[in-house]
This record gives sequence, C-alpha cells and structure tokens, in this order.
Amino acid sequence: MPSARARPQSEILQLQQEVFDEVQGDTEHLSQAIFGDVDNQPDLGSVSNERIDDIYRQAYQRGDRDFLQREARRDPEQFLRASERIGARVPPPQPTPAPPAMPAPPMPPAMPMPAPPMPMPGVGGPALPAPPPPMPVVPAPVVGPQVPLA
Repeated sequence: MPSARARPQSEILQLQQEVFDEVQGDTEHLSQAIFGDVDNQPDLGSVSNERIDDIYRQAYQRGDRDFLQREARRDPEQFLRASERIGARVPPPQPTPAPPAMPAPPMPPAMPMPAPPMPMPGVGGPALPAPPPPMPVVPAPVVGPQVPLA
C-alpha cells in the first residue's frame, strides 16, 4: 500500500505529464493559428547576414543611435556579431568619475599631555618641599537666639 506522502507526489507527476502531453499535441496547431505560415511572412522569415550587415552599416553611417540601441536590446548576440563583421567596434566603457572626496572630519582639540610623574622625595632627585600645615578648623559663629535642644 503506498504511503500518504508518495501518493500525492505520483498524482502531481501524473497531472504534469498529462498537461505536458496536451500542450505538446497542440503546439503546431497553436503556432499556425498565432503566426500563420511563417514562410510567407517577411517579418518572421530569416534575413541573410549580408542584409543585416547592410542595415547596420547604414545606421552607423547616418548616426542612428536609437535604432542601433533598439537592435542591441532586441538581439544582443546578432548585434555584436554583425557589428564585428562590418568592423564597427563598441566603444570601451567610459570610466565612471570618482565621487568627490569627502572632507576629513575636523580633528578634536588636542588633549593636554599629562605632567611627568614627580620624583619621590629622597629617591634620586631634589627633595620636594614639605606640604603646608593644615588649616585649623574654627567653628562658625552662631547668629540669633540659642534654643536648647530637648
């Protein structure tokens, strides 16, 4: 008994094959209905390389850039082959100009250099002066009536 997962997969493959067969059987009929008899329609027939070369050569000579650009977009491979056959060279791509350089951000103000360390008293240098004596602490005068605290 096939698993539940295998069964839908095979149904999908069967459906795809049926659709493919249906389309494959109708392609010739559809192409005739859409395009008609290709051999009797000059816009769908083949054009010789000589004729294409003449058309492109004339477009180059008259400077018809719009036509040449449309042809290059329509069929790039044909355009390049024909251009090469007639000796027209695609100009090399122009180098893109470099964007203007951004000005450098302003430098922050210079930080002052720390003072060199002071030599320790009595170790290899002149003796440091003694620190000044501490100031005496004098209580602030009391202003106003004194109220005893309870």
